[in-house]
Amino acid sequence: MIQDETQFPVWCDRCATDAHIVIESVRRPHWAPCNFLDVTYFCTKCDSLYEHLVKADELNANFAEVVDGLTNRVRV
Repeated sequence: MIQDETQFPVWCDRCATDAHIVIESVRRPHWAPCNFLDVTYFCTKCDSLYEHLVKADELNANFAEVVDGLTNRVRV
């Protein structure tokens, strides 16, 4: 089941950390404000799955680098 509320932008509430997070997908929805990304990710420690909108400027530096690479890799 996909959970949609977390304490921080990319975070596992069950494990209370982002140490085990793997980003599965990132997209910029056409219907969302321009600074928002739809991020799907999971925790490899507890298998929790999350998907929700995240403000791009609220991502920590490590996640922002990964997300930037994912969103710029494929241009349609």
